[in-house]
Amino acid sequence: MPFIRLLKVFWQLLFLQANWNFERMQNLGFLTAILPALPELTDDPEEQKAIARRHLEYFNTQPYFASLIVGSTIGQETSRIKNGQTEIKSIHQAKNDMMGPFAALGDSLFWGTMKPFTGFVAVFLIITNKIAWAPLLFLALYNIPHLFARWWGLKKGFEQQFGVVQTVFKLRCQTLIKTIKMMGLILLGGSLPVFARQVNWPIPSYVNFSLLLLVFTVIVLFLSLLLRRGNARPWLLYL
Repeated sequence: MPFIRLLKVFWQLLFLQANWNFERMQNLGFLTAILPALPELTDDPEEQKAIARRHLEYFNTQPYFASLIVGSTIGQETSRIKNGQTEIKSIHQAKNDMMGPFAALGDSLFWGTMKPFTGFVAVFLIITNKIAWAPLLFLALYNIPHLFARWWGLKKGFEQQFGVVQTVFKLRCQTLIKTIKMMGLILLGGSLPVFARQVNWPIPSYVNFSLLLLVFTVIVLFLSLLLRRGNARPWLLYL
């Protein structure tokens, strides 16, 4: 697949949810994304129309991880037309099988982890250092990874087709999620005394500020560990 074609598909993927609807959700966005690739698959206009009609089916997943499925689908359609190696039924089955797991993983990684973490970093910089460009830093820290994930997913999906599932599994995204959340907790614990000093909260002069940072960090990590182990006691809500 020529680079310029993949780039057009990537651009269209940015508008995946522009035509979101209640009946089939992201199906129009999916179809719009694969349209630039169809001329590379076949010169037959009728075959292009047939492919387009087939992919008007229901589609819904995490927008950033949708590139994996779009790339995989284009790759499988290419194999079907050029080599006759893939059946139409298996293409749609693979597409349906990937939607749910990638939706859960993408939501957890980007919306449940990256977005709150990068947002908190920006807020922390604004409050503690009065950094006016912190919102721009937030946009960079959040958007660069997800744009990279979109492009990487599109290329890997096209190259590996359904095998991209194993590639994503080997990335150990759950470990990455846990690491980022742990960093966020450490930052949160350390920021509490800093915020207190910013609002002139009375801190005794004999209290070592560095030690206070450490204590609050340990407390936050300890409470998080209790919650993760299922010890969600009512008294934790008041701490």
